[in-house]
Amino acid sequence: EFIHSAEVGVKSGWLDDRLVLNVTGFHYWYKDLQVFDIVNEVGALPTQQLLNSDARVWGAEVELQARPLPGLSIQGGFGFLSGHFVDFTVEKAVGQPRGQGALTTFNYDGNPLIAAPRYSVSAIVDYEIPLGSIGSLIPGYDVSWRSKVYLDPQKLELIAQPAYWLQNARLTYRTPDGRIEVAGW
Repeated sequence: EFIHSAEVGVKSGWLDDRLVLNVTGFHYWYKDLQVFDIVNEVGALPTQQLLNSDARVWGAEVELQARPLPGLSIQGGFGFLSGHFVDFTVEKAVGQPRGQGALTTFNYDGNPLIAAPRYSVSAIVDYEIPLGSIGSLIPGYDVSWRSKVYLDPQKLELIAQPAYWLQNARLTYRTPDGRIEVAGW
């Protein structure tokens, strides 16, 4: 694989860095991106074959961090990604034994990259509760969402992963010197 990349961004902080905003945009040009594809011929076990394709990717990310009160930390992020295969065709034996019959051409040109969500959103909230000389407790919550992704270069709906949410809660104890943490999720 080879990649040429370009990225431009801005990192900023206000109010003594209690509010931080980072924004970036990027573009990638892949040459010979390694891609796995399924080969399913009659009389043989399905196998993966390694292919190479060119690809183009561009996107943007926005991150926001805020500390509005002592001990309270709020973070959020948004990502946009547009990635697709370029000039990608494959010939495979379909529904016939290996070496018999004609090969079928599959054109993956323009299909989205594997496991690359178009949109992603995340947020984290932590609040440190001081317990004086015995340390502190830090309850936290995070949530993230990813849009639908395809898990093969053919863009098959059957094995696509629908959009999904993940949520996590955590409680952390931190020693007074901050060197040790014990957490449960």
